[in-house]
Amino acid sequence: MTSAHSPASDWQVSRSDGYQGVSSPSATFKRSLTACPGFAEAHNNLGNLQHRHGNLEEALAAFRRAIEINPEYAEAHRNLSHVLLLAGRLDEGWQEFR
Repeated sequence: MTSAHSPASDWQVSRSDGYQGVSSPSATFKRSLTACPGFAEAHNNLGNLQHRHGNLEEALAAFRRAIEINPEYAEAHRNLSHVLLLAGRLDEGWQEFR
């Protein structure tokens, strides 16, 4: 009997040296989203990860995709607004904030 593969099992967090294993968390999220593209929370989480790594355009795209899937997803709207403001796109950021 074979066990089901979980993308989360591809990497582990070590207190001493960060991520170890086959792939990074970003690659794992992207693989998971390929398998389940309608998972708004995963797009939002990928946006948060991209934001933390300074990849603002990738973060914006992920938050927008989460909102496209679930227009009522308040956390994704808030995250999108925050990153737009950080990127200096003030009009868009404040509009999204409302």
